[in-house]
Amino acid sequence: MLRKQAEAPGSLVPFEGRRNLPAPSSAKTIVTFPRAGLPPLSIELDFLNNHPRLIEPITHGFRLWGASHADKTKIHRKRDLAVGWFGFLQQTGRADLTLADFDKSLMLTFISWLNSDEASRHGNLLQPSVRSARFYALIAIVEALRDDPGWGLHAQGVIADVPRNLWVGRTRKTSPRPRLSKDHLARIISAAEGEVFAIAGRLQRGEHLLAKGREALCLGGSYRKDQGLCLAALECMYPGVIPNFQVIRRHDTAIGNAARILGREETAGYFYASGRDLVPFVLLLSVATAFNSDTILSLEWSNIAFGNRFGQQFVRIVGSKPRAATDPVATLDATAGDGTNAAQLFDLLRRLTERLRPHITDPRDEDHVFLFVPERGDKRVTSFGRDDRDTQDSKWRLALRSFIKDHGLEPFYLAQIRPTILDEIQVTTGDILAARAVGQQQDPQTLWRHYTSNGTIQRYNERLGEVFLARERWRETHGVIDPRSRLLAPAMDRGAATPGFICLDPMDSPLPGQRRGRLCNAYGHCPSCPLAAAEIGKAANVALYQGLRQAIYAAQPSVGPKAWVARWAPILLDVDALLQFVDPVIAATASRLNVKLPTVG
Repeated sequence: MLRKQAEAPGSLVPFEGRRNLPAPSSAKTIVTFPRAGLPPLSIELDFLNNHPRLIEPITHGFRLWGASHADKTKIHRKRDLAVGWFGFLQQTGRADLTLADFDKSLMLTFISWLNSDEASRHGNLLQPSVRSARFYALIAIVEALRDDPGWGLHAQGVIADVPRNLWVGRTRKTSPRPRLSKDHLARIISAAEGEVFAIAGRLQRGEHLLAKGREALCLGGSYRKDQGLCLAALECMYPGVIPNFQVIRRHDTAIGNAARILGREETAGYFYASGRDLVPFVLLLSVATAFNSDTILSLEWSNIAFGNRFGQQFVRIVGSKPRAATDPVATLDATAGDGTNAAQLFDLLRRLTERLRPHITDPRDEDHVFLFVPERGDKRVTSFGRDDRDTQDSKWRLALRSFIKDHGLEPFYLAQIRPTILDEIQVTTGDILAARAVGQQQDPQTLWRHYTSNGTIQRYNERLGEVFLARERWRETHGVIDPRSRLLAPAMDRGAATPGFICLDPMDSPLPGQRRGRLCNAYGHCPSCPLAAAEIGKAANVALYQGLRQAIYAAQPSVGPKAWVARWAPILLDVDALLQFVDPVIAATASRLNVKLPTVG
């Protein structure tokens, strides 16, 4: 096969086939980025090991591109490359490619793959924004090579073949993030609160055991039989992080064996938090603040203030949201009570993490709220919320998964809590601006696109449809049935044809002259309709029933005696019968309102 080479336009050279392909590399492919005052960031591009001809240009391009991007962005780009272009190459058996082979034909094949369900592990089509991110992940790396002396001409050839106007409208979110049901959220909150109370009890028990153990240190005893003595010995041996049981045994076999029998929660759990311990605190604060998941995980002590306003204790929390115009702020009630409150949560968090702060190895963790030591693996102080991590962090995902399993909950993820809270506010208040105030979005459209569930959107659409139907009925009845009437209280049924009544199905009226699927317009007939209900316990409604009685009497001159007797006399009897059930006090109050309704016809 012959292929044009970018560095020599117009020349043709043989394409080296698989027989000349170097063996896959077994060495790690790592790109390192120096950081001022911090250990270097190392990103392993392990997906390149099966593509030896691409290792040099991609690692070089990644290094050039990454020099001007944040750590978290680099990690996201690595992930997009692995599951995007290189997932496609692996799935289709293309291991022998060079940079020059990324031509328009290959790109169109990759685009077709992205547009199919083969690109997703779950068999669902990817969102346009995800497809775009995965396609342009490699293009951005190649773009960084454009002016490189060694790879510049190859890169320019690739860039020239990139199709334009891919996935138009990809930045518009087509479907909101799925929300949790109210019952599901309630069970999550209940489980989280239960764990917080259990952790508070554990810390209190630990203080009691340690107090007894410190006294027993001078006397000695059995570490296995005396848990307090074992804890006091561990405290003396390891003032910071308690190592793995094997390490403890190397220092003291008896203490190591006792600690292993007791287990992590009954030893290190009395001194500081694990990642699993922090899950209920993250969840409860996420519910209370409605912050983004990354904002919650990156909370810092310097942005948390306690205060008192007119005798009311409160906690003011300022989150970090780099792309927002302003940082989100939440003020929470800190008044002591029977349940958990913000002050209690932060007090427990401080007690769970204060022992770890002198032993932080990464300066970025110094001010973070959610510090912990992993239960397994390297026993170093770390945190959930760092600028090189987000909710995709495996430590957080594993901790949350454990919480879900322990309580038998349906699977969920942290990012679902915010849209659930904001959507629930819309459902409760019917006001998207009220939810916007809690969510602190600059543009209500952001709330509508990202945080309004399909169910709420459907309810809004139903209300809009009701408005159109009511307007059509208002026009057909020449304004007699007016849902805007000041006589109607806010809670009254606008679907009923007669003010003050409740209609069980206004679109399927059994009355003569009404059509199924059309809003009933039988004004004045509700007292005799089998689908109607009356609210006789409210003076405002009773006043409307009294007004209807007067409107029926007032129709006698215009309708004619025979027609009135045939049509309205039975309804008048039903109105009178209804008013017989009204409490005299409510009836007297209703009479003073002196409501007048349009005359029936």
